[in-house]
Amino acid sequence: MVGTFSGTLDYIRPFISPLVGVLYVSGTPGEGFLLIDRGTVVACLVLTQTSEMKGNAAYERLRSEPALNFVVRKHTAEEFRSAREFCEGQGLLIACDESGKPLQKVASKEWNLDKIQKQPGVLAVSAFHEGFAVQSTGNADFDQVAAVAEDLLRAGVEIAGELAIEPLDQLVLETSQGKFIIAPYGDINICVFTKPDVNLGLIRMAIRNIQSEID
Repeated sequence: MVGTFSGTLDYIRPFISPLVGVLYVSGTPGEGFLLIDRGTVVACLVLTQTSEMKGNAAYERLRSEPALNFVVRKHTAEEFRSAREFCEGQGLLIACDESGKPLQKVASKEWNLDKIQKQPGVLAVSAFHEGFAVQSTGNADFDQVAAVAEDLLRAGVEIAGELAIEPLDQLVLETSQGKFIIAPYGDINICVFTKPDVNLGLIRMAIRNIQSEID
């Protein structure tokens, strides 16, 4: 055990810059933890009375809180490896941009995903990065959806490159059970899971509309 802190997540960041370990968190939203690697947030979980937030969504929730309590615990190299493997298996890892900064753009624009979710026949919408859901809405297993979407996206990009028809605009998988659409969304991507009889033209238009609203 290293010690305890109180304040905002941003306020205590300078004090944990050397830390390899975990911050146990409690406060208004509930309780949870952040896995830290030399001051960088690697994974996050927040548990409330009614919900469970993981990864970037949990991180953004904690950043918005004006007062939190933290208990700090150092990890050995082996403890940290085990903790990271656990977090990866539970879908708790933080999706970051190329500089290592946690992705926040989509999280701050959650209402854009709702524009697609409100279309008739749409079951779920998820913004994802490297196989992890950053922000989601609807009814689905978002960890599985994001992982499948990442695999499809990589295959689509590879095929588009081999056929010299890149960059990839949208990728559509259509079956008798439903449709699955993947498209770029700023620095990351979104996927849309729908019923089989959905009006695909309207969904693609809704996707283009929110793409145009990215700053």
